[in-house]
Amino acid sequence: MGSSGINAELVKIMGYLAACLVFYGLCISLSSAACGDECRAKGGRCLWKNPGDGSEFLGSYCREGKWGEGEYCYCGTCYGRTCEQTPTCNGKCQKASPGYGYTSSSYCNEGLGCKCWEKKT
Repeated sequence: MGSSGINAELVKIMGYLAACLVFYGLCISLSSAACGDECRAKGGRCLWKNPGDGSEFLGSYCREGKWGEGEYCYCGTCYGRTCEQTPTCNGKCQKASPGYGYTSSSYCNEGLGCKCWEKKT
């Protein structure tokens, strides 16, 4: 085999190695996608239970993968804040009561359905 035959063989091997590296890199990037990326994109956090800080269920569960294709994992429920505290609210601004002993005195964001919940004294 002459030098041109060896060069052609090396070019084939290099092409094969490059394709393998690209494929391997793609596999690594897909497998390292963090569970809950979709939740974080909504401004939420994946938790196993409501943290009790005024966070609300944002309408999705945290999961990764596709059903029937490899691993399909759950990593919690998507919670986040949808109501923002306003200066006119002396309590907690959220949609639902934070718990026993709170009464709704007014809306802090009527468009979102956020009420001002004040602790009874």
